[in-house]
Amino acid sequence: MIEKHSPVRSFIEKLLVLYIIINPLIDFFTGLYIKEVLGATELDVAKAEFSSTPSLYIRLAMLAVFGLYILIRREKVAIGTLVIMGLAFCASIGVLLMTGASLSLGTDVKYFIKYCYNIAMLFAYISLFRSLCHDKAEFIEKLLGIVRYTCIVCSLGILVPYIFKLGYYTYADPLGYRGCRGYFYSGNDITAVLTVTLPIAVASFVDRRDKLFSKKSVIAVIAPAMAIVSLLLIGSKTAFIAAIGTYLLIFIFALIRMRKDGKARAVRILWLLLVVLVIFLILGFIVSFSRLYGDISVCFDAPSTVAEKEGVEVAVLSGRSSKLVQQLHRFQWGGPATWLFGIGRSSVEYIIEMDLFEVVIYYGIVGAAAMLWIYVWAAVEFIKSFFKKFDLMAFALFIALGMTFGYLTLAGHVLFTVTSGQYFVLAIAFSRLYFADDAEGADIKPKLLTKLLKA
Repeated sequence: MIEKHSPVRSFIEKLLVLYIIINPLIDFFTGLYIKEVLGATELDVAKAEFSSTPSLYIRLAMLAVFGLYILIRREKVAIGTLVIMGLAFCASIGVLLMTGASLSLGTDVKYFIKYCYNIAMLFAYISLFRSLCHDKAEFIEKLLGIVRYTCIVCSLGILVPYIFKLGYYTYADPLGYRGCRGYFYSGNDITAVLTVTLPIAVASFVDRRDKLFSKKSVIAVIAPAMAIVSLLLIGSKTAFIAAIGTYLLIFIFALIRMRKDGKARAVRILWLLLVVLVIFLILGFIVSFSRLYGDISVCFDAPSTVAEKEGVEVAVLSGRSSKLVQQLHRFQWGGPATWLFGIGRSSVEYIIEMDLFEVVIYYGIVGAAAMLWIYVWAAVEFIKSFFKKFDLMAFALFIALGMTFGYLTLAGHVLFTVTSGQYFVLAIAFSRLYFADDAEGADIKPKLLTKLLKA
């Protein structure tokens, strides 16, 4: 058995820290590789999955690292959860085979592994935080530094390609090419990443008490400002909601708490707006104001245009409800075996793109219980802690996780997606540490499962 403080454990912990730092670069260069090396267009990316990219092999290797670290740290709840999930998945596949259902085992396994990746990452990083956090305040500040860094790197990955007319459009549909996601492979993924990190970055700046023009304060305001501009350039409905909604909600919070907390927060939130406007001015001088205004306004007007032509449902859900209804009918008509173990991912050509419904329909009630319990437990614990420690960062975490929950429910691409899913689980891990009295308090210890594992 590997000893608790072995060189292997130390190496893995350094690797895990490095991984969250290079994550945005992995996603950017993957998109660059697909676009410039493989020569893929927006339509190619929309229709195909590129199975042999450098990021795939990196993520598979990191999944193995997560598993090894969990074993080294003897995280019984994590091991038990992953084993139960695996058994539920095997039961689902077994029932499908016995009932003669048509399936592709490779497709089912790949889709399930994507889900397991995020669960394993959640447990691994909560364990990592508990191991490395000796001074909670200092450690949280380091994590906030990583959040700011992520906002800046992701934003540069959009802004620079936008200036030089490189990378991908966000949309390529009957309304034309619009929006800019830089070299990021998926507009949904990069939107979800910024949706999670933006509220935390805004709160970390607004809560500062140093001078506005200090070096650290300048970096702290540039990060969320760049993220807001980037989300508006992405141009999707959720990107607009994330950018505008985050700013307005935190601004309202600052105004409501002004009498109690003073004017400092309100001043900083207005300063953030000014920096956003400055970035737009600089961008306008570089690319022309007419292009900048035109690109954003076309994206902003697109949902109303779609609503007029195809209806409100298509404009809001992008046609996902039709896939949901079709696959839900298959689930309902399948009988008790299907209700318990699902219809399987490979039994349908296209995913629903609504994560919670996918878990229930593809894996049944048994699979959903095994796969979703950790998120349900984390949500309940978060709400309990939120009302005990109601401050700006707690409110920002509520916005980040709440918006992401809405995103994964209505638009998908979080629980079954590595890029966006990993930032979602990192935000959960961060919230566990933030609300805990000390690092050990961040651990995941549901009473029932803990008792079962001890038994």
